[in-house]
Amino acid sequence: MLRRREHLIQPALAGIVASYLLVVALQIGQQWPPDFAAFYAVARALAHGQAGGYADLYSVAFQTRAFEVLSSVHGEVFAELFLNPPPAVWLVTPWTVLPLRIAFLTWDAFAFALGAVGTAWLARQIPIRRDPGLVTLMALASYPFYLALGEGQYDLLWPLALALFGSALGPQPTWHVWAKTGISSLIFVAKPELFLVLVGPAVFARRVPAVRAFAVWVAALAIFSLVLIGPRGLVAAIHLEAYNISQRYTPLADSTALSVFWHLLGPGRLTVALGWAALALAIVGMALAWARKPPIGSADWMLSLSSVVCLSLVVAPHSLGHSLTLLVGPLVWCAAALQQSGRGLGPLIPWVATINIALLVDSAPGIALPVPLTPLVLMAAAVIAWRARRWLGSSTVDGKPYGERAGLGAAS
Repeated sequence: MLRRREHLIQPALAGIVASYLLVVALQIGQQWPPDFAAFYAVARALAHGQAGGYADLYSVAFQTRAFEVLSSVHGEVFAELFLNPPPAVWLVTPWTVLPLRIAFLTWDAFAFALGAVGTAWLARQIPIRRDPGLVTLMALASYPFYLALGEGQYDLLWPLALALFGSALGPQPTWHVWAKTGISSLIFVAKPELFLVLVGPAVFARRVPAVRAFAVWVAALAIFSLVLIGPRGLVAAIHLEAYNISQRYTPLADSTALSVFWHLLGPGRLTVALGWAALALAIVGMALAWARKPPIGSADWMLSLSSVVCLSLVVAPHSLGHSLTLLVGPLVWCAAALQQSGRGLGPLIPWVATINIALLVDSAPGIALPVPLTPLVLMAAAVIAWRARRWLGSSTVDGKPYGERAGLGAAS
């Protein structure tokens, strides 16, 4: 039935994507300045050598001065805090030679184009033998992409990071592996809190060259960042993050387990403790589950990774709706797992619809639910993807388990 209606579904999805682009380009209903202004302000200040450089990056005084300088030019007041690691500054720095509004629109166009390319690349490298265009449009037409586009977020680059890493898994020259994982890691470390639960699968796949190369890149970027900001900068970053979570931007708008606890219990030590406990339980629990039943075949791996990504988004310390662009990975992987087992893409449609509806309800100003829906939907998706391994996990690609083909089977 999906195949028969594809000629209607694809144009509808393409129309949604086009409307996103039009609305954001015209700034209809969008907050101005967007979140991109915070990235732009600190990157511009550092590029012009203001204050003490990276050592002052997480100082409230430095960020306030950076916003004031920008406000003197654009007549706007900037109040968003910059909390990302230093590599996030480097991604935006080339755009600081442009005026803010032009920089925002060109950044958005560039990042969205890379997101579309990354999504299509990921859909073809798995491979999805049928409907790769449909899966790509399903991802791009999702509400998280619209949110990321409207705010100029780094999250638009997640599909490219996933596609680069996936491409690095196959047999190829060593320098290709290092180049692909290097670019992928630079994007990933812009928001490392979203990937904490992926530590477990990475340990089990440590024999894979791409995983080792990625780990080296992440470690190098972390060390270099610490050297740049120094001990004083690290302490300032911790204090700024604590202030942001407790006072400036509480987890009530997040799509995380911490948001659920905050809704139920309010701010306090118990809420924070439960948030940390959920994160620790997720990491340990997934590691034990992975050790007890490691993935073997292609679909097995893709469903397992889908479960981990969904769980990691739930227990992340801070994750807004636009962070759910990371669900491009699970969408593509589950589509491939379904097709490899001889099934159609029908089961994905209610899942995609549910996550989008949950986000819309959670962000609607006139609806006040006791707890947010999005983390509950993500948790359900994590459980369903893991349990789906029972009937989809034995699928193969070209008669050979994907795990063996990429070196992952041996690693587990």
